[in-house]
Amino acid sequence: MEDVEGFSDEQRTELLDQIAQAHADWLLALQQFNNAMDARVIDDAIYLLNAAEMRFEGLMRIARRLRIVVNVSSGLKFRFYMTDRFDSPRVNSAFTRDSTL
Repeated sequence: MEDVEGFSDEQRTELLDQIAQAHADWLLALQQFNNAMDARVIDDAIYLLNAAEMRFEGLMRIARRLRIVVNVSSGLKFRFYMTDRFDSPRVNSAFTRDSTL
């Protein structure tokens, strides 16, 4: 597991921005795939969709290691959790950020 304490507030904010952008890119790629009609366009859309999905999933794995919870069911909602010595999560509101796309 990576050292959570080694990440600054700016780095966490940058990660959240990248997650929001990757999610928007993924939704756009999904829309392009759904609207594709030509076989060549469909192939390109599949490639873009797979790339966007892998980027989003990779960033989500990083966020999970940093104990940042991202809820994508109704827009993007970010919450950073710290654990105490008993491994019970507690919210650190300094890193709570709500963002809707």
